[in-house]
Formats: sequence, structure tokens, C-alpha cells
Amino acid sequence: MRIAPKYIGFLLGTMASLLMLTACSSLTTMMEVMDTSTSDTIIKSPGDAREYRAVTLDNGLQALLISDPTTDKAAAALDVDVGSGADPKGREGLAHFLEHMLFLGTEKYPQPDEYQAFINRNGGNHNAFTAFEHTNYFFDVDSDYLEPALDRFSQQFVAPLFSEEYVEREKNAVHSEYTSKLMDDGRRFFAVVKQAVNQDHPMAKFAVGNLDTLADREGNAVRDDLLKFYKEHYSADHMKLVVYGKENLDALETLIRSKFSAVEKRPVNEESPRPPVFSNEEGPKLVSIKPVKEKRSLSLLFSMPPTEPYYHAKPVYYLTNLIGHEGEGSLLSWLKSQQLAEGLSAGLFTSEDDGSVLSVSISLTEKGRQQYLDIIRDTLTYINKMKQEGIDQWRFEEQAKMLDISFRFQDKAAPIHYVSSLASRLQDFDAHEVLKAPYSMDDFDPNVIKNFSDHLTADNMLAILVAPNVETDSVEPWYEVPYSIKPLSEDTIQYISANNPEADYHMPAENDFIPTNLELQTGPSMERPELLVSYDGYNAWYSKDISFGSPKSSFYLSVRSPMANASARDLVLTELYVSLAKDALSEFSYPAYLAGLDFKLYRHLRGITLRIDGFSEKQPVLVERILATLQNLEIRPERFSQYKRDLQRELRNAAKDKPFERLASEARSKLLQPYWTEEEQLSALDSIDQEQLSAFIPKFWDAFNLVTLTHGNISREQAKQASEVIRNKLLKDANIVEVEKSQVVDLQRADWFEAIPTQHQDTAYLYYLQGPSKSYYDRAAFGLLSQIIGPLYYNEIRTQAQMGYVVFATPYTLLDVPALAFIVQSPSHSADQIHQATSGFIGNFTNILKELPDAEFEKHKEALITRLSESDKTLEQRSDRYWTEIDVKNFQFDTREQIAAQVQAMTKDKLQAYYQQHFVDQRQAMLLTTLPVDNDELTVAPLVSREKLQTIEDRQQWINANGLFPGGD
Repeated sequence: MRIAPKYIGFLLGTMASLLMLTACSSLTTMMEVMDTSTSDTIIKSPGDAREYRAVTLDNGLQALLISDPTTDKAAAALDVDVGSGADPKGREGLAHFLEHMLFLGTEKYPQPDEYQAFINRNGGNHNAFTAFEHTNYFFDVDSDYLEPALDRFSQQFVAPLFSEEYVEREKNAVHSEYTSKLMDDGRRFFAVVKQAVNQDHPMAKFAVGNLDTLADREGNAVRDDLLKFYKEHYSADHMKLVVYGKENLDALETLIRSKFSAVEKRPVNEESPRPPVFSNEEGPKLVSIKPVKEKRSLSLLFSMPPTEPYYHAKPVYYLTNLIGHEGEGSLLSWLKSQQLAEGLSAGLFTSEDDGSVLSVSISLTEKGRQQYLDIIRDTLTYINKMKQEGIDQWRFEEQAKMLDISFRFQDKAAPIHYVSSLASRLQDFDAHEVLKAPYSMDDFDPNVIKNFSDHLTADNMLAILVAPNVETDSVEPWYEVPYSIKPLSEDTIQYISANNPEADYHMPAENDFIPTNLELQTGPSMERPELLVSYDGYNAWYSKDISFGSPKSSFYLSVRSPMANASARDLVLTELYVSLAKDALSEFSYPAYLAGLDFKLYRHLRGITLRIDGFSEKQPVLVERILATLQNLEIRPERFSQYKRDLQRELRNAAKDKPFERLASEARSKLLQPYWTEEEQLSALDSIDQEQLSAFIPKFWDAFNLVTLTHGNISREQAKQASEVIRNKLLKDANIVEVEKSQVVDLQRADWFEAIPTQHQDTAYLYYLQGPSKSYYDRAAFGLLSQIIGPLYYNEIRTQAQMGYVVFATPYTLLDVPALAFIVQSPSHSADQIHQATSGFIGNFTNILKELPDAEFEKHKEALITRLSESDKTLEQRSDRYWTEIDVKNFQFDTREQIAAQVQAMTKDKLQAYYQQHFVDQRQAMLLTTLPVDNDELTVAPLVSREKLQTIEDRQQWINANGLFPGGD
């Protein structure tokens, strides 16, 4: 179960229907801040310098104010305690449709894009989501513009227009959102689960909405139902607001009182009691689902009481921590040893006011798919063992201690995510505990834990088997998923309920990785990294940084080997090597992960990278073990075979990605060199065996060079010691070579074209326009054009033309080569129609830019500079930025500042001339579209302008006709 403790607190309150409760806690390390408005006590982490205040307006709206004088972004979120669970029968998706309509104009700001345009012009972002019990609206903006942004935001809850002229348009948008996920296995899984739960429970309802559920009917217009739903549920006393700004608390309170006091308080009917989520009258059931992609999984769902009344005891967190453990002697370790499973996670599937559902989800091998009943039996055997041996105070205290540390040293989240999470959380917790609640674990009550664990039985189980070859007898109506639901026989229930006497597992031992030294280094932080030591073939960079007030550090090691990407065969051998090394380390590293020390090992274009993040104290132990494993990897035949099959399946599944994601992957394949397609990798993988991998590994280490970065709460002496360890372990007797960076194809003309086969019926479209060089000026110009073009293209193609739900114009920089990509996925329009509309937009933008008021142009510049200049929110974020600069050899570490300076110096006349030259006169572009596959034959979708396009026939023709940008600095 891999959900890092530092992220856990912010998972609560987001997408309540998909919650995974793995929360952090606080014991005694708290600070208390008096709330002058309510006399409540708001408990916060000792490292949190922000000020908080909770207020309740006269209309009943509750708000949490957060003052942070250092912030460069202001943010706000409003959560309404109504969601898809309240959709009227026959109007499925109405709550979601209301979320869409609320953005489209208010009495004070009637233009449908006023709110969105203002946020974009001022360096911000906005979004919303509809969950089962919540609808959550949120934005961020440059900190200087909180007041006007809040004015526009608040009016959506004071006087929204719900204009009749936009009803049809937004129904189409909802429908496009629905159709864009028709082939998404996650959506399809939940659609079938809705068929398996109690059909009298509102969770069984279709939640997204489409043209059928939102259609006007005789005497029943959907807008009338929308207004009725709004008036019945959108009441001020059912809303929670969080506002984050640089202003002091008094100023923030004055601001929100002036903006939100006019939100109307309405009578809201109390919900009638819901029936149980699961109706177990027929006993436990097996649900079988046939996926789109080649995947195999088994999920065991158990209905439970609501969890929120027990948040100080965290019984489900306690139980899932043990079930989902991946260390030595764990359930997963046993299933792996029997070649039945590849991974396992445990957590909350849903957590609502009337109950919760715990999930144990297991990714299966083919053998595991055949023996899924054995897996259920072994899982229930482990659970029984846990009930008998695992409910101990010392385990509870160990979990609580680690979560307490996580609370004390939690990372500072981006304001937009922080406010959204807190607004949702305020629906469930009092303001004085809202910061602490997800971290509270200070009430050990074995009876409570036992009560929850008693629900983990075969009689209270819904088993869900997902595999390509399952037998099905029904088709789910909304997503057309083949499935079946069958009661388990008495014999089967007896079999899975009987303990497996041969199962060899035990409860986790004490965790030696929990840090004991949490002291910060003394002295000031360094402004940027410096080269600590430089040997032949090895540069070690170092930066002490305690500015985040956390005893954490980040360590990076890049091994650059020419063998990593020399051919498709070398690429897949490297991938297998990395996967098997991670597998060999999993049992050892999992306790470290639980103790806030995580590592990532991954292949990149020039080799492999090791990254470790977390508390500094025990990092050297993990580093030494990882390096020893990499150099002395024992390849077990059964694990090699399994990971080879996994990689083959992953490569085959790539063709079934969402259409627009498929095109994004194809674009990288076309533009990066060397780059090997999934087909080339599959072909190479077919003939690879264990002996070839064993022979490859020493060749990988025969010639290479190294780069490291040590950043955070670590001394210069400790960093030097670490560099010596690296040098002694890896560089001894090594051949040192330089490994060239990959390159990007330098397009020589417009427009190149290729159509990509897909099984999805939506049309996907990607139009890539490339910059002429990697210079800061070109990157600034493309960035500023993207800033201006993005919302205009979205408004024209999605809002006005209604071509699809997935619509965006986005920067598409690869290896510092700037570009802009226009991306659309449409259920209703052809590639020809999208291309004509996009070409028209590109042509018309010349005049739009010319007529853009100077003041608005300056606002766009300011917004982009704000985005470029955003302060790092976490140590990991800063480490990642430093590491990227080291990779491109910018040892001034000032790429953002250089681009921002070019943006600042840009005039509208210069940008007009630049656009005319590179987007109109001398355009360098590539067009990718999808072709639907029907009965194994391609349906050709011709483009009107195809005679102007040069088709990409093969890679060599493509490269010969173009060039390559330099791969160096």
C-alpha cells in the first residue's frame, strides 16, 4: 500500500466516493491559536507560520481564513454538502450539470467566460468537482488580485444566471465528458460496482450525466429541474468557505463578509435515512468484469460503519496499514512467493455519512487469476491472524508516532489544493480541529478496532474479479461493460472461510526506520547548489537547505550509460533491470517508506536515476542497500518471467490509452531521438531471456558516468562522506564515458501528418507547432503566446463550437525546445472539422493579438511572470528544479529568471511579428489524428487540406527530411 504519509492529510475531502483513508496524526506536538471570532481553538502544526481564523456569517456560511504574508498565490474554495447522491431519479448527473452551469455568468458579471478569463489573466487556475456528497469549487490567483477574484467567485453563489442560451451547450459538454471516459477501465469498474451495490442506495445511480438523462422532456425542461435543485440544496448554511491570502486576518474577514453575506440561506430538507450500501440477503457475491486493457485484479470490498466518529482512533487506518504492508512476512510477500500477485493495497473504497467500505485490491498474475479463490482464502486467513495477533498498543503507538512526525513536518501544500481539501474537510470536522483531524491518532481502543475488524469476513464480502477472459452474462447500460454478478456457493464460502494452514506470514516487526534525530542543521541555507567534489566521471552537487523547517533531504544519483537506450533491445533490458531491482528491494524498503523515507528508481533517456526523499537520518542505510542490490542483483527465474510479461502487457496496453493521451505519446515518439516505439520494444522483448539480462547488467556498468545531488537537511561533511561511498562502490575499475543527450527533431516544414489507429470511437487531434531554437527568448515567446492563446482556444473550440470535453492549447516543451500543442478529443466532430476550426483560430489570432488592449497584454505578461516566479512549496519541488538545471548544465540555476526577464522585455509589436513569422509564414508543425478501428480494419478519415500535408511514412524518412536540434546544453 503505497500512499506517502505526507500526502495523506490532503486526500481527505477530495472525491469522497474514491477516498483512501491513510491519514496522518498529531499527538502532543500542537500549537493552539485563538479564534477571535468564535473563541474556538484552531490547532496547527508547530512549523506552520500561517495564521488562521474561523468565522460564521449571519447567513450561516462557515469560513476558514488563512493569512500567509509570504504567499505569491491567493486561493479560495467553497464546498457545498450536496453531490451526485442527491440527483433526482431520472435526472442522473444533475448535480454535475449544475457544477458546469454555475460558471457561466452571473448578474454582476454576465459574460460566460468572465470568471475564467480573469483568473487566467492574473496567473491563476480554477476547477471544480462533483463527488457523491460534495461539490467543490476552487481557484488560485496572483496574491495581489484576491479581492476582484473573490468578487467574481462569490457572485456564482449569490446570483448565478443559469442562462437558458447555454443549457444545450453545457449539456453537450457534460455528454462529451461522459463519452471521453467510455473506454476508461476505472470508470467502467465503478459503473459495474454500482450494479452490484444495493440498488435502493443512491450510490447505485449513474453520476456523470449525458444527453439522455439531461434531455428536455414534455412539460419538464432540464433547466427547471436545475433551478429547483439549486434552490433546494445551495443554501449558505450548507456551504464551507476557505480563503487564503497575504492580507491579515481582519482584512480577510472584512473581505469575505462583504462578498459572501449575500449568499441566500434557504430551507433544506433533511435527507431520509439511506439503506445499507450492500444488500447481503443473498450472501457474498462474485462480480466479474471484462476490461478494455489487458489487466487482472481482484478487489475485496467489506461494508463497515461510518469512520468519522472514530477519527481519533483511526481503526480503518490501523487495519489497512497491517493488511497492506509489503515488508517481509506480509500477505503480499506470501502471494508473491506463490506467484499469485504482483501488488496489493488496502484502504477505504468509500467513506460517507451513513457508512464506509474497506477495500483490499490485489493485482494478479495469470496464475493468480486462475486461483483467485486461493487468494481470497489466504487474504481472509491473514485477516484472521491479524485479529488474533495484530491488535496491539505498541503497533498503534508506532503508527501514531510516525503520523505525529508527519504532522509536525508536513509539507506546505500549494494554496489551491490546500483550500479545496480544507473546505471539504470542514463539512466533517469542527473548525478548531480541521487542520489536525486527519492526523489525529491518540485514542487506542482495541474494542473499536475489533468492531471494525469483525466486518472483515466472507459473509460481508463483495469480490470483484477483473480479467480479459472472465465469463460474463450482462452488459452495464452506461459504459457497455461486459460483467456478471453471481452469489458464491456454500462450498465456495466454506473453502475461502477456512484458514490456510500452509500460509507463511506474520505481523510486521518493529520499524527501525522511524527517525529519532529530527534536529535541523545549524547555519544559513545555501542560495543554490555548488559542486562539492568532481572526480573523473563523477560530479557531486550539494546544497544545504533548512528553509522549509524540516529535517528532510533529497538525494539523486544518475547513472548515465550508453547501453540504456542504444537500441530497443537495450531499452527493454534496462527496464527489466530496474523493475527487478525494485522488486528485490521492496520488502526491505517498505518499512522505510512507512517511516517517511521513499525511493524511486527509474529509467530515463540516458540511463537510470535513483531518487530518495524524506527524513535525513536513515537515508545512508537505504542508499547502501540499493547500490548493493543494483550491483549484485540476483535474478530469480519466476520474477524475470513475471516482469517480462508485465512489460509486454504494459506495452500492448499503450494502444488502448485515451485517444488524446495516445497522440501525446506518439508525438514524443516522433520528436525524440533516439526513441523506440511500443511495437519495436515488444519485438525486441519477445526474444529476451534471463541469460541475456544477466549478461547485459555488467555491460551496463562497464562504461558510464555519474552525477549526484544532495539537497536539504544535511551537512557538507555528511554529503562528502556520501560522495565517497558512491565513488568507492561504483567508480572502482569503471570506464568513464560521456553519454550524449537525446535530441529533438527539428521540423523543416509545415505540415507533417500521421493517423494513429485506436479502438476508441472519439476523434483525437494534436497539432504541434515548434519553436525555432532553445533560446530563452523563444521559450519566453512561446510561453507568452500559450498564456494568451490557451483560454481563447478553449472558449472557441469547447465552449462555443462544442467540439469536445478535452480541449486545450498547452506548452509542449521537449528537452528545452519550445512548442505549442492544440489538443482535442471529440465524440462528435471529425479530424477535418477540428483542423479547419484550429487553422481558422490560428489565422484569426493574428488580428486578436493586434487588437488586444495594451493593458490586457501587460496583464498576460504579469500572469506568466507570476507562474514562472512562484516560490517552491516543498523541498522536493526545489530539489527537482535543481536536478533539472544540473541535467541541462545551467549551473547558475536561473532558467525561470532568464525566461521571466525575456517575458518582461517583450513588447506587443515584437510578439505580433514573432507570431506572424513562426505560426503563419514559416510554421514548423506536425499533425497527428486518430483513426478508429472497426472490425480490424481502419476507417480512413480524410482531411480536406491533406494535399498540403506530408505523410510520415517511417522514422528514417522523417529524420532525413528534417534535422535534429543539438543535444548538448
